Amino acid sequence: MKRPSTDLLFTDSFGFPMTSERAQQKIKNSPHLQHWVSELSIDADRLMNEPIPTLSYTAFADYVNNGNRDTYQKLYFLRRRRLNALAILLYLNPNEPLYQTHLENILWSICEEWTWSLPAHLNLDSIFNLSENESNAYEQIDLFAAETAFSLAEILTMHKNRLPALINQRIHYEIERRVLRPFLAFEHSWEKAEHNWSAVCAGSIGACAIYLVDSEDRLASILEKCIRSVGYFEQGLTDEGVCQEGYHYWQYGYGYYIYFADLLKKHTQSEINLLENPKIKCAAKFQEKVFMGAGTVANFSDALEQASPMLGLSHYLHAHIDHIHLPHSTLCAAYGNDPCYRFAPAIRDLIWFDETNEGQDWPCHESFFPEAKLLLKTATYHDKQIGFAAKGGHNDEPHNHNDLGHFMIFVDGVSMLSDLGAGHYSRAYFGSNRYDILTNGSHGHSVPIIGGDVQSTGEQAAAHVLSYNNQHEETRFSLDLTNAYTTESLHSFKREWKVDNKTGAIKIIDSFSLHSPEPIIERFVSLAKDVQIESGKLILSRLDSELSVYFAQDTWSVDVKRESFIDHSGAPQEVVLIDFTLSEVNGDASFEFDFI
Repeated sequence: MKRPSTDLLFTDSFGFPMTSERAQQKIKNSPHLQHWVSELSIDADRLMNEPIPTLSYTAFADYVNNGNRDTYQKLYFLRRRRLNALAILLYLNPNEPLYQTHLENILWSICEEWTWSLPAHLNLDSIFNLSENESNAYEQIDLFAAETAFSLAEILTMHKNRLPALINQRIHYEIERRVLRPFLAFEHSWEKAEHNWSAVCAGSIGACAIYLVDSEDRLASILEKCIRSVGYFEQGLTDEGVCQEGYHYWQYGYGYYIYFADLLKKHTQSEINLLENPKIKCAAKFQEKVFMGAGTVANFSDALEQASPMLGLSHYLHAHIDHIHLPHSTLCAAYGNDPCYRFAPAIRDLIWFDETNEGQDWPCHESFFPEAKLLLKTATYHDKQIGFAAKGGHNDEPHNHNDLGHFMIFVDGVSMLSDLGAGHYSRAYFGSNRYDILTNGSHGHSVPIIGGDVQSTGEQAAAHVLSYNNQHEETRFSLDLTNAYTTESLHSFKREWKVDNKTGAIKIIDSFSLHSPEPIIERFVSLAKDVQIESGKLILSRLDSELSVYFAQDTWSVDVKRESFIDHSGAPQEVVLIDFTLSEVNGDASFEFDFI
């Protein structure tokens, strides 16, 4: 098969060769892109007056010795930030010598890095005890090594007539020895990962190879291996298209799957079209289902409460897959929203954005996903939008939290019963004590503590769907959560939600069966800033939203306490833990709480 020109690979979603002139015209016609490029230019002006950050031994050793990721990663991502800004601005302003010089220098500096992988992802034992069957640090491929290769390959394609021959040759050399050769030579653990790693790593490598590998036989070998690997990411999605890692990992893994699939489709002249896979089409709809209003998502697992759709990816999916909702441009991520400064999504915000097509508000919906055991629902009641999310699943999911039976309630896009989402990533966060951390353990979720026991970890700790029924007046969803706990005296624990489809009121009914007396704590988690306690009622307030919790006053002792946790950015945050306690429950007992 004749290989298409790389000029045609670098196109927008409608097949336009994305020249600088075409890009400038898009920007001229789009207030959103005008603001995006203005922020990019301001950032570049500042960065060009600062030295390129040095990836020091001290920064690297802070992870090795202390498990602290931030010191090294902040420097690493600042370098990628500079790369993004200068590569895009030179593309838009090809005759600007200042952008040219600074781009050349950051490209050369990235080629000089000891490894393109992050310290947290390296097999340090193999580095310190290298044998003939193990790889050097520079040959180890993690998410960011693969992304770097993809970025450099794409930047070379954009600027192939502008970059000096020596830089061109150096980039080819470094990609070859760091990524392409090791990819073919070694079997990597992520190649069969049913989560974002397989899509990001294999997708990036496949995209890089399409741009740079001249030998058709060698390219075929690389692509065959990449296609097989991204297939494992697809397997990790449920048949209904749910990404159990959470929305931000949907953006990440699914996004890189799409970037690769798009280039592969163009390279093979549509003979290989991964976009036609039914599960991938279903997964395209996950985004519009998981938003609970404006920029707030049901942030199960290691997701964040506040999120911004990616502009380019959203427009691409809307253009290529039927019945995909297009969000407002104002909701989409602005320049600089990605703390890792990934080039592939950044450039596609420009080349895939259709400036003639503006999006709409998120549609209200009720979506039940039986395989994921997940219910997501938004609806408007008397000018107030209510979002509701309830989760089953099991406690060994990718980026797992122990959260079976956990639920969230949103009022006008504000999380009132909350999920803390992703905590601060460190070595401890992914270590043996992961579930001692409030963000990850069930003690940081709206689920009971039974007999002093929190939920256990593992696939055996699984929820079972008892029923789901959506009628005109009421939605009902119930789970058997017995296997989430190892309490010896627990015979069964079932939780049912009832949503009044006329008023938006939500009721939960928890039913316990115990062989011997045990204390029960019904815990509810909120990021509310104010909590007022009245007779049989709590009022939670956050921003301009309120949620009332009704309970049997004579049954429970109530304790409202505030605890601190470290959020994903590393900042301390405060959470409200509301505990309804019974010192002794025996036999069969059911308890109700109402949320209005």
